[in-house]
Amino acid sequence: MKSLLMEFSGIINTIHDAILKFHGVGKHLSDTELHFWIIGFAGICIFLVVNSLFKYLAQWGLATVSFFFTTFFVIVMAVAIEVEQKITGRGNMETTDVIAGIAGYLVLFAVYMALVVVFRTIIGLIRKRDKREKDRNNDKEKYV
Repeated sequence: MKSLLMEFSGIINTIHDAILKFHGVGKHLSDTELHFWIIGFAGICIFLVVNSLFKYLAQWGLATVSFFFTTFFVIVMAVAIEVEQKITGRGNMETTDVIAGIAGYLVLFAVYMALVVVFRTIIGLIRKRDKREKDRNNDKEKYV
């Protein structure tokens, strides 16, 4: 996990340095101003991609969009907890902890979905039964 974060930090630093060297772009900007423009631009690009993805996923319903958003959030949260443990020294920063956390979410989500399917099936059967009874009662009233 630490090596993965170090690798990511190295990539970010390389991009940062390349921006500063590219034809003088960024040389007149402070580090804070550079963050404003780069993160702002990256945020808009990410928004456009995510918005398109969510519109596509929305064809399958809001639950699909919610699942993907929540999964992304859980991944970020799991990594952030491991980084916090490294910074505070209150635990070991391990990739297996991140994977275990994500697996826990996916297993509990599968249980939730199974319960939803069972519940909806039961409700569907009850409604079907009630509709049959209502149709029978309507048929009896026609002949009375």
